[in-house]
Amino acid sequence: MRTSEEVVAIGKAQIFAEEGREGVTVHVGFFQKELAPVLAKNLAAVRTEEDEFRIKGREYYWLCRLRTCESKVWTSPEMKALRLPTSSMRNMESVRKLIAKHFDRERSQVCKA
Repeated sequence: MRTSEEVVAIGKAQIFAEEGREGVTVHVGFFQKELAPVLAKNLAAVRTEEDEFRIKGREYYWLCRLRTCESKVWTSPEMKALRLPTSSMRNMESVRKLIAKHFDRERSQVCKA
């Protein structure tokens, strides 16, 4: 669970300079708890030519430079060895669309009050 303020902050974050470039997608994953520092460091160290990770609090961000279904990073021995806790992942564009939709609705309701 995240507060609306936390979700808005996640949506405003631009973790990777490449975000927005053609063929690049960014996903955000939500853990229930922050990762142990060693596990966070090890996740951030998992890289391929196409994939990169950053960890910030209870979220991790995955930059993928090809179609996400073509990425092999999640089946790599390095990733499997991490034994990450369960998480939920969303495309950042989807997160931002949801924020825009719900933020606009909340603003409209406040103005009517």
